[in-house]
Amino acid sequence: MSTIKENNRISQAFLNEYKGNIFEFLCAQSLARYFNCEESFLLTMPDNFLTNLSRYESKLKYFDPSLPGKLRESAETFKESFLRYEGDLKNVEEVKILGKIMSAETKGDAGIGEGDIKIVADSKYRVLSLKLCKTKSYVNTKSGGIFSFLKEYFNYSNSIEVIQNKLNIEVQKSYDHLICDLYELKGLEFRGEYDQQWVQAGYSELPGEQDDLTEKRIRKYYRHCRDLLFECLINLYSDQNHRDQFKKSLLTLCGYSNLELIQVKCFHENNIVSEVQTRSGVEFKDKIKHVEILKNESSSTSFSFALEGETLQIRIKPMNKFTTPGLKVNCSVKSN
Repeated sequence: MSTIKENNRISQAFLNEYKGNIFEFLCAQSLARYFNCEESFLLTMPDNFLTNLSRYESKLKYFDPSLPGKLRESAETFKESFLRYEGDLKNVEEVKILGKIMSAETKGDAGIGEGDIKIVADSKYRVLSLKLCKTKSYVNTKSGGIFSFLKEYFNYSNSIEVIQNKLNIEVQKSYDHLICDLYELKGLEFRGEYDQQWVQAGYSELPGEQDDLTEKRIRKYYRHCRDLLFECLINLYSDQNHRDQFKKSLLTLCGYSNLELIQVKCFHENNIVSEVQTRSGVEFKDKIKHVEILKNESSSTSFSFALEGETLQIRIKPMNKFTTPGLKVNCSVKSN
């Protein structure tokens, strides 16, 4: 049963990726068509790009024959909403997908890496970050490995390397303790580190394929690492001299490393977009004027930042295999 559950999870992940890729293309294409630059838009596509999209669409049809049509309808909803947001957008020269084709001239620009669609008008460009998500759900904005998370996103602090190294040592200790504990639980000989005894004894390395007792101990490990990261961020936040820099880092975690970036969240019900929320980093910046760190219930593997009308959630998640010491830190945002 657990193997079926894990396979379903993986299949759903691929399905969501296919949906996201097709939706991104359809949204960009609808804008290019509206601004009469569809031909040049299509010419920017690599030779295999449209072929891959066709393959993705076939897979979606196999899962649900109505999905491609729903995505096209949703792309039109996106277009109409974005045009209302922009008002009188004129002299559009180019619409381009960034997610799949990162051009050399924009590769180094801050914020472009978060963008999915670029619109060039009057020789200036707008960058859109497109999010397709279920209604009333948290929207993923950033993710990174726990062993580099603080150094990557809070590097304004002169002591961040020391703080990151201390966190890494504690996370590694917690991981070693987990593996020792699980080996003892299964009657295996712990030799100081994880080895192939686990697999050779017939146990899975996938987090979704564990019995209840093993799962309970793994989640305890996740929660401990959550607490370690929580304390690090509490200490950084408590530094009044660098509060503004801390808030700027939170903006990045919310998906706005560049204030000019326009984030477009498309919320769907039954795979049809029913609501579109569009905000630039400049507009979202007001959300971090007042920040409060909230520790979630003890059973959770996450904690949150309460912003103005928004919640930024920081969640500890496993990599593909729980037997590797690295953990993923997933950031997501939800409107209250």
